[in-house]
Amino acid sequence: MGRADLEEREAAEIRDILFATGAREETERMITSRYEHVLRVLDQAGFPPAADRALRGLAVKATQYTS
Repeated sequence: MGRADLEEREAAEIRDILFATGAREETERMITSRYEHVLRVLDQAGFPPAADRALRGLAVKATQYTS
């Protein structure tokens, strides 16, 4: 992980370990929980609309991934 020279076989082994141990699911749960918390805080923060939109957009970007 984090190695430029990681081969596909090694990456697959890491993915298997993360899946088998439940680490991936727990990480996803933590991300969702924190994202929902941020939205609740923003709901009550009273920021100007433009700032609120920007912060919500940042929260979305921070919790999305492509791989």
